Amino acid sequence: MTTAAGRPEALVAGVDSGGSGTRCVIATIGGRVVGRGESGGANPWSAGRPQAALADALHTALAGVDPRRVVAAVAGMAGAGPAGRPAALDALRGAWRLAGLTCAVELRTDLELAFASATAEPAGLVLVAGTGAAAAAVRRHRLARRCDGHGWIVGDDGSGVWLGRAAVRAVLARLDGRAPATELTATVPAALGIAAGAEDARQALVARVHRAPPAVLASLAPVVSATAARGDATAAAIAADAAALLLHALATVAADGPAATVVLGGSVLLGPGPVGAAVMRGVRDRHGVDPLPADDPALGAARLAAARAAGLPDVRH
Repeated sequence: MTTAAGRPEALVAGVDSGGSGTRCVIATIGGRVVGRGESGGANPWSAGRPQAALADALHTALAGVDPRRVVAAVAGMAGAGPAGRPAALDALRGAWRLAGLTCAVELRTDLELAFASATAEPAGLVLVAGTGAAAAAVRRHRLARRCDGHGWIVGDDGSGVWLGRAAVRAVLARLDGRAPATELTATVPAALGIAAGAEDARQALVARVHRAPPAVLASLAPVVSATAARGDATAAAIAADAAALLLHALATVAADGPAATVVLGGSVLLGPGPVGAAVMRGVRDRHGVDPLPADDPALGAARLAAARAAGLPDVRH
């Protein structure tokens, strides 16, 4: 498409890259998507070839599009905190060259992308709980205050990993004779592939979780939810504790009081189960609004890029 002046319409790029996958969106400044691409993970800590994964997603999304039309770009990358930021920027810049892009790319947080994916509002609150968990206040499309997101060993309270770890602890406590009976003693080992009636179920469970990556613990979150839904008191208590921790994180960043816009993201909050339901009730009670579900983070990145592009002097639209 061209503008009224006959110029090719300016475009923006949004990239969201995690440990398991990378997604790219090419869109007009008005928000119309003209291209999408996906590839493997590009986490600078865990992906073997992050630059190649980014370049592949960009190449697919730019099919049939002159890359010189892209005037602004925003990317979010897992593992791109202060320690991983240099490697993430190197991978992005290399992928940009391979894709023929000439615009600068801005690296933003996953929380900013999640908020922008659900709303064009410049300010509000966002709470994300998937494998990890964090809350933030957003002002002028940027993080103004953040709570948690400290990783599964020392933080991410209420996250999928937190739920899984709590479930495993409850099972071990029951097998030790320290806690009341719970259906989790059957559902958790089964979910982890531990045969019923194992000679030493405790050691089998300990060995399984210690040798596995944190995502394995997070995979137990739906097990906790399903077990709680069947009326198991231990699972229900774990889910209630998770919801309380997440709401506390949200309240911590809500320094200015109730917010007009609250965005929820992540499988723990948006999937079926008691944690998401309790958090949604808590948001309605405290803020008097229905929370918005986060959408594709790559779309959020493209929306942030469009907001940035709208202020560039060389953009004509």
